[in-house]
Amino acid sequence: MSQSKTSSLLAAGLFLACSLLTSQAALLIHYSFDGEAPGSLSTGEVIANLGTSGTNGTVGIPSGSITVSADANRVNGVAGELGNYLNFQPGADANEGVGSTHITSGSSLSSLGIDGNTSYSMMAWVKFDNSINDNMVFGGNSGSVLHLGARGNSYWSGHWGDDINSGGSPTIDAGNWHHVTWTNSGTTQEIFIDGASVATGGGGSSGGFSGNLSENLLIGTSRNQGSFRGSLDDVAVFSTLLNDSQIAAFHTLSTNVDYGYNAGEVDQMITAHQAGAGSSVAVGDTTWEYVVSDPADGRYFIQLDSGGSGLAGSTGPPVREFSVDHPLIPAGNPIVLSWDVGINATSLSIDQGVGDILPLTTGGIGQITLNPGPSSATTYTITASNADGANMAQVTVNITNQPIIESFTADQILVAPGTSVQLDWSTLNVTALDLNGSNVNGTTSLTVNPATTTTYTLSATNGQGVNTSQLTVTVIIPGEPVINEVSATNQSILLDEDGESTDWIELHNPSGTTAILNDYYLSDDPSLPTKWRLPNMNLAPGGFLMIFASGKDRAVAGSELHTNFSLQAGGEYLALSKVDGGVTTFLSEFNPYPNQFEDITWGYFPDGNTLGYFTTPTPASTNLIGAIDYVRDTSFSLNRGFYTVPISVAISSNTPSVDIRYTTDGSAPTTTTGILYTGPIGISSTTVLRAIAYRTGYLPTNVDTNTYIFLDDVITQSETAPTGWPASGTFNGQLYNYGMDSDIVNSGNSAIGGVQEVKDALSVIPSISISLKQDDFSGGSGIFSNPGNRGIAWERPASAELIFPTGYVDPDGNLEGFQIDAGLRVRGGFSRSGSNPKHALRLFFRAEYGDSKLRFPIFGDEGVDEFDNLDLRTSQNYSWAFQNDANRNTFLREVFSRDTQRDMGQPYTRSRYYHIYINGIYWGLYMTQERAEASYAETYFGGDKANYDTVKSAGSSGGYTNEATDGNLDAWQDIFDMGRNLVDPGFVNKRAEYYKMQGLDSNGVRDTNLPVLIDMDNLIDFMLVTFWVGNFDAPLSNFLGNDRPNNFFSLRDRTNNDIGFAFYAHDAEHSLFSGWDRTGPFNSSNRAVFAYSNPQFLHEDLLQNLDSFSSNEYFMAWADRTHKAFFNDGVLTTASATARINSRASIVDQVIVAESARWGDAKGANPPHDRNDWIGAKNSLLSIAGGRNSTVLGQLVADGLYPTLAAPGFSQHGGHISSVTPLTITNASGEIYYTTDGSDPRLIGGGIHTSATLYTGPLLLTTTNPVRARSYDTGTWSALNEATFIVDAVVASSSNLVVSEVHYRPAAPTPAEEDAGFLERSVFEFLEVMNIGPNEVDMTNVRFTDGVEFNFDNSLQGITLAPGQRFILVSNIDAFQIRYPGVSSSLIAGEFSGSLSNGGEQITLQASDNSVVRGFTYDDKSPWPESPDGDGFSLTLIDPGGGPDHADPFSWRASVTIGGSPTGSDASSFSGNALDDLDGDGLKALIEYLLGSSDTVPSGAAGPTVAAQNLIVPPVPAAPLNLNLALDISADDVEYQVEITDDLAVWESGSGHVVHVSSTNNGDGTLTVVYRSADPIVAGIQEYFRLRVISRS
Repeated sequence: MSQSKTSSLLAAGLFLACSLLTSQAALLIHYSFDGEAPGSLSTGEVIANLGTSGTNGTVGIPSGSITVSADANRVNGVAGELGNYLNFQPGADANEGVGSTHITSGSSLSSLGIDGNTSYSMMAWVKFDNSINDNMVFGGNSGSVLHLGARGNSYWSGHWGDDINSGGSPTIDAGNWHHVTWTNSGTTQEIFIDGASVATGGGGSSGGFSGNLSENLLIGTSRNQGSFRGSLDDVAVFSTLLNDSQIAAFHTLSTNVDYGYNAGEVDQMITAHQAGAGSSVAVGDTTWEYVVSDPADGRYFIQLDSGGSGLAGSTGPPVREFSVDHPLIPAGNPIVLSWDVGINATSLSIDQGVGDILPLTTGGIGQITLNPGPSSATTYTITASNADGANMAQVTVNITNQPIIESFTADQILVAPGTSVQLDWSTLNVTALDLNGSNVNGTTSLTVNPATTTTYTLSATNGQGVNTSQLTVTVIIPGEPVINEVSATNQSILLDEDGESTDWIELHNPSGTTAILNDYYLSDDPSLPTKWRLPNMNLAPGGFLMIFASGKDRAVAGSELHTNFSLQAGGEYLALSKVDGGVTTFLSEFNPYPNQFEDITWGYFPDGNTLGYFTTPTPASTNLIGAIDYVRDTSFSLNRGFYTVPISVAISSNTPSVDIRYTTDGSAPTTTTGILYTGPIGISSTTVLRAIAYRTGYLPTNVDTNTYIFLDDVITQSETAPTGWPASGTFNGQLYNYGMDSDIVNSGNSAIGGVQEVKDALSVIPSISISLKQDDFSGGSGIFSNPGNRGIAWERPASAELIFPTGYVDPDGNLEGFQIDAGLRVRGGFSRSGSNPKHALRLFFRAEYGDSKLRFPIFGDEGVDEFDNLDLRTSQNYSWAFQNDANRNTFLREVFSRDTQRDMGQPYTRSRYYHIYINGIYWGLYMTQERAEASYAETYFGGDKANYDTVKSAGSSGGYTNEATDGNLDAWQDIFDMGRNLVDPGFVNKRAEYYKMQGLDSNGVRDTNLPVLIDMDNLIDFMLVTFWVGNFDAPLSNFLGNDRPNNFFSLRDRTNNDIGFAFYAHDAEHSLFSGWDRTGPFNSSNRAVFAYSNPQFLHEDLLQNLDSFSSNEYFMAWADRTHKAFFNDGVLTTASATARINSRASIVDQVIVAESARWGDAKGANPPHDRNDWIGAKNSLLSIAGGRNSTVLGQLVADGLYPTLAAPGFSQHGGHISSVTPLTITNASGEIYYTTDGSDPRLIGGGIHTSATLYTGPLLLTTTNPVRARSYDTGTWSALNEATFIVDAVVASSSNLVVSEVHYRPAAPTPAEEDAGFLERSVFEFLEVMNIGPNEVDMTNVRFTDGVEFNFDNSLQGITLAPGQRFILVSNIDAFQIRYPGVSSSLIAGEFSGSLSNGGEQITLQASDNSVVRGFTYDDKSPWPESPDGDGFSLTLIDPGGGPDHADPFSWRASVTIGGSPTGSDASSFSGNALDDLDGDGLKALIEYLLGSSDTVPSGAAGPTVAAQNLIVPPVPAAPLNLNLALDISADDVEYQVEITDDLAVWESGSGHVVHVSSTNNGDGTLTVVYRSADPIVAGIQEYFRLRVISRS
């Protein structure tokens, strides 16, 4: 090896001209195999992934073997990266893909962003056993996709049709190791051998590749001839394209004798380069410093970009080790200094008089004895140098007169009982030495044979003091398992058989004897150690048993096991015990286990004694060494927000001895990058402050982010590029613009601007601050600089903060915002143009970034509080920033369609307005929007997102065809085929086909044997919105000649045959312009092509039913939905539409000044576009909306979708009416038929319903009912006019409504319920509401807003509640009806959203005027009844008719029986004379009723007795007097009081005299209640209890 590292390594190709390195190498997968134990692997074993994809590898061995081997001299005889590697030897019957020995990466090609059209780099150290096989290092499940490896004696890179190879130059060097890299740019593939390019050619994807992106990436596989045979090590997959010089560096730094880096370590260097000049990173024993140019001082220099910047390594020969055998000695004690330095050292010396030690050095290694040793504390410095420079290292020897214990070890610390264990120690300056009290002075070891786990204490003594050291030898009982690993926050580690990420517990038998698991139990309740019993089974020596802590309660040996409890992320009790002869023995007990983190497990280190956290979980396999604790989260002295004066921010952690690093450039600090925190940070301008705290051996904190916004700084934002951003103008084809326009900020016209006006606009709504590494956003490979690129490969890690302005009151009720780490992408279609400086964005919440979901009610009560992703939309095609559009930029068009779907009662996606900041730069006005995909459907409608089909237009990237982004197109195909049947002239009974797609029989009645494929009302409403707004880009695009679809989403749960596809308005900016008629039909030839099917083409097919109008059910459905929306204050009347626009406009009006300042002049507008332009555009929009009702109604009439026969009208359109007030119905022509029973006056096919009445005069309504009426004229029907009239009802209030029952933790599912698909307790939850007043209660807009959410407007049972009637709200109707078959469905009002907390929470029931009818917080702990928490009882209101205080825990009791009493009462009723004593036992009848005994049976004969309670007791010093009562739970019509006296004259009660101790549900309808005296019994004083029973009537 040359003495000049610089010249030799540059010659080896390490000079990295790296203009592509503007973002880190994005190491997704890295298998070093060094953590795997040598030996044979078996199918299912986990291979640790050290990359960032979040998934470990899994071994697959259909036949043959995979072996972990170690080779200390692996790389062609050069000492490179030492460690383990895998050897693959497939069986003779091996086939391609998963048919051969392989490692499944656990990540699909698509999830890794690998589709052939995007960049990737894959590499490995490879030793092929032969040159004949199809030896593919990387491939897919089937072999019909990616294949990278060797074939036909050449290196191969293939995309199933787009293949290149080395052409035999070089040939395969079988039996030797080589570093091989395969890269793809999206258009070009390239192969590198040992850092040098050997083949290049075409890329992309075709054929099987593009159709198989859901396949997992496999390591070690084949294509179609034989299988991979050979060895692999240091396997790595990158989501970016590495260039030639980088690839050379991976090879050279691995083989270099001084470094021996693996792929992850080289990646650290590449990543560190992004932190900028002055940063550094320690890799192994070398520190690399980022310098701006070659330091020219002999240091090892790696150039990383064409500008001359790079990384410089240590100077001269490395000092790998410098140590002393005794770092602490008594004065003069001899010491030995030892060293290991680079063999190229030409000079080597130690100071403090030691001198030249090169003669004592062989192969870089040497030592010297100093006798006597130092007499005072001394630091020794070793210096190794050559012509390239010098390196130094130091050791310090300290002096003490105290006894010294240098080491105290055991040869094994995990043993069976009685095993011999050798303890060894080394001491200095000791006069006495004992071990656990026994003298061992003069010895250095002892053999012990512990029978149980034992801690050994070594005590060393001299005349100056005592020193001790301890170690523990853990004794394992043969055949006894332990809890080895726990996951209480499993999100992506492991799925159970139901496909759910539930908690899990790993049991391990560490002994050499089979564990026979009879009468073994797991529990999370210290009072119930036998809570869940394991099935009788055996656990092999060294074996593992996985048990899901899901609450599903499955205990069948040989099947997947599930406990009847789940685990708490915040830590709780957990124990494994066994029962033998009635004695319980605890084998593992944690009380409690500590706080847990998402996808990080907790358990025992391999020593079986140390507990800690594992960032690489190992379910069903040996644990790795983890972190002993976690660093407590960082705390900022000032919270994120808006500030007006300079501030000083201190950062701290409650964990001692931590280091903190921080950044202010948007990048995330790490334990090695960022600025080391030394004291409070001064901040005087808008700043993103990000910090991490860390400590060796601990889990570091996540990166916390706080943005501090200074509006004085924001309003003066300069057009000059901020530090780190591209210059203002075009960079990489993308336009960048930064400034706030001074014409607006400094305007003297307060209507359009001004300093205070702009500040007000910036602080009237919340802001979202996004921060990320600057290059990830705006660098050459940044997402904003490449807006046309899509997919996960173009997603970057970021932080998102929701920041409330000072004094802001959130209308959604949130008190503060949030911060979450997420993935950030650019979103959109045409707006991705590089000439648009203000792209829309999308946030993805995944476990790889932190929390797997955003858990925050960002839409308040209007939406859910969990999100997988969130769009940040902005005005695009008609914006100031992009299209310089002065007259149409409103921020109102797009959201109007979605708001209209909301008001029609249809599913929709929600939006709010926010200001956006990116790395502290104000980026303008945006609006959030949900995305109507599977995760959205799961949170709003239930079920499993894996079961939803999401069908949408693929947009420009997919040729404007339809696609299933979730699920499949099977049901969509069925709908298409049925629609085409309606067009087919030869198809008979089209009406039946129309009904079939709705799951109805030929008579229009639900047929449960048919799946509901389409929600027809939803389709019609969706098209009504489309027509009303004149959307010319959805669902058919006028830009595409109305031939192809765009901008629609649809969803259906394919496992729920009762619900069909629903359609969602999406991206409706091309709407609400004058003159548009989008009703069609467009008669496109593509209507017959499935790939272009869409809701509008389906609508046009449905129009082909050739029945006459009044006989055509689709036409009549259109007429009815149109009438409902277009008349009687419907959502598409002018007044309603105008109000909807103005509701949004009132917000935009307050903030548009800020948008004007930021983007009004983006395209050179002078003067800049301002608020007056916006007002003009808004008024134009309102003017257009004002004419759409009549315009579109005329279009619908012309198309035959609304009849010319006018519908009748009511003298009062619904609402409250007196039973003595006449209702008049009128029409223009024809007869009027009406019904009051909810039926349609018109029969299917056009006849008159038998329930219909011919109107002859005014009506008097006596009960609350809908009135439905149509005009009829010689076979022709009008649209339906309907309204609900609430007759003589009162408004909801606390005087008439109670929450009478809360079932928040039902019993676990029975086997039959599980067989029906109901696996969780929560699906059986219910709430009961009761009318305790004398009149019907109008439930209109009465709603639950806290705890769960439900609006009685959506009640299945009407909107009034009769006196004494109860309504049930349930979590899941189907589950409820299986458990409660006797409960009439007519009493179930509907399903609530959300779930009831097992630990108690606030429940709020609000009236229509927003007043609180009932508001209370229940609890699962005393004094609240405790048995409803887990024992299956419900929480039942006592004496509901009395309207008790719901917040008082003594107003509630447990239900009499498990499951509660939905829709009824389980209370008993006293009858007879309260003062009778018919059995003569001294107890009055009312008392016996309360005690559950009979007044006809004397106490002592049967039933509970009071006499047994010993009411007079001898005095016990300092002890209170106790009273135990067994009461009848159902006795709600009496109340009782426990009183106490010491003189039988004055009786006292209340907490100052009598204290309630506990209430225990005995499970048999009785309750044991314990009271005690408030004060201890005093000697010589007799105390008496009295039970006073009072009838409530």
